[in-house]
Formats: sequence, structure tokens, C-alpha cells
Amino acid sequence: MNQQFRGTPGIQPSVAPNTPGQAEPEYQLEVRSQLANLQSVVAELRSSVLDLQAQLRVTQRTAFIERLLNRFTGLHLFGRHDMNMRAEWESYFVQDARASYPFGQHHGREGMASWAFDSLWGDFKLRSLLTGNFTINVTQGGGAALVTAQCVTAWGKEDEVNEHIAVNGFYRWVLVCVPMGNWQIQEATLIASDIVEKIKSIFKKKKDQVESKAAVGTAGDTLKSAGNTATSAVTDTASKVVDTTGEVVDKAKDVATTAKDKVTAAAT
Repeated sequence: MNQQFRGTPGIQPSVAPNTPGQAEPEYQLEVRSQLANLQSVVAELRSSVLDLQAQLRVTQRTAFIERLLNRFTGLHLFGRHDMNMRAEWESYFVQDARASYPFGQHHGREGMASWAFDSLWGDFKLRSLLTGNFTINVTQGGGAALVTAQCVTAWGKEDEVNEHIAVNGFYRWVLVCVPMGNWQIQEATLIASDIVEKIKSIFKKKKDQVESKAAVGTAGDTLKSAGNTATSAVTDTASKVVDTTGEVVDKAKDVATTAKDKVTAAAT
């Protein structure tokens, strides 16, 4: 019977559903779909991690800059007498830094503390300095940052109430990123136009007082010298008068003696 159908088209046997012949391709498609979904999730996670890392860098950078500038501000209160704090305050500047305060300007890190704390500004022994409301804008590439902050400060003298200064102004800093991820100040500017004229008048008064004292001292020296010269001249004149008087007396004595001798001779 089998030979009877040999060579004729065979009848393909029916395949039951869910046999391995058809299930394997469907499984592979499902695996590919799940793998694609997993890859998409991984890509989203990677993107999220990168965003979080960028945000963390910004947060760390912002916190570092604020901490540095708060410390920089705080050292103003102690740098007048503590040399170690002066050195720390100067270390926050780059080598060619510039500072501009209402009482003047300074270029270069070296001597910055002496300029800030030993100038006429240093005559103000009562000090209070606060900064806040920082606005930090970092340049593209992260190499520099422009920072502004509100500044509230008061300076006064213990015995001169009229020369008390209260400032509501703004600090403006330009910072640059240096090796090891640290930041240093390239420019520091205190903007307080509302009290600049008052400060100028106070320092002009102080300068005039210093110059006046110097002028008085010079005038005193000149007067003393003139007095010494006059005394010397009077002494010399008196001495000459005495000498001249002595000579006149001696001559008068000689004349009297001569006259006496003549009278005696005539009488004889």
C-alpha cells in the first residue's frame, strides 16, 4: 500500500498548536521585545544618573563658593589683629587679583590684607559685616563664576559717633576655578554708592587732620628755629654793645687822665 502512493505528493501531517516548531519564534520575539524595553530603561537610568551627577557638581560648586565667600566675609572682622587670619584672607585671591572698595583700589594679592586692614579704613574699630542672597552664574565650561551678594555692614569709631557708617550695598566677585577643583577670587568689588560720598568726606577730613598736624609741626620747628636765631642775634648784639661800652669808658678814662696831667703841668 505504501508502494501504491510512492512518488505521489505526500499529505503533510497536521501539527498541533503550541508545538516547539511554532513556540520558539514567538519566544524569541518576546525576548527581543523585553530586551529592547530593558535597554530603553537602562538608557533612561543612565541619562538620569548623568543629570544627577551634573546637578551634584553644580550644588557642590555653589556650596563651595558660598562657603569660601562667607569665610572671606567673616575674616574682615578679625583680620585687623590676627596675622594668621590675614594670611588666610589673602590666600583666597589669585596672584594678580584686584579689589575695589569705596576707599580705594588695590592690585595684586601681596599686600592686599595690609591695604584692607591697615589703611585709614582700619581706624574704624567697631565692625559688623554680613553677606547673603548669593547669585552665582558660572560661565560656559565652568572656568569662572560671577557672584553677587547683598552686603550689610556697619563701621564706627568708639569716640566719634558722627563718623559711624552704615552700608547697604552689594559685593560683586569674579572667581576662577584653579587646579584640584578649588576657586579663588580674581576681582572683589564693594558697590555702595549711597555712602561713597560720606566715606570720602570722612577720609578727606582725616587726611586734612594729618596734613594739618604735619603743617603745625613744621611751623613749630620753623618758629623754634627763628626764635633760636633771634636769641642768638640779641645775645651777639648785647655782647657787642658791652664790648663797645667798655672801649668808650677806657677812652674816657684816657682823656681824663691826659687832661689832669696837662692841668697839673700848667699849675706848676
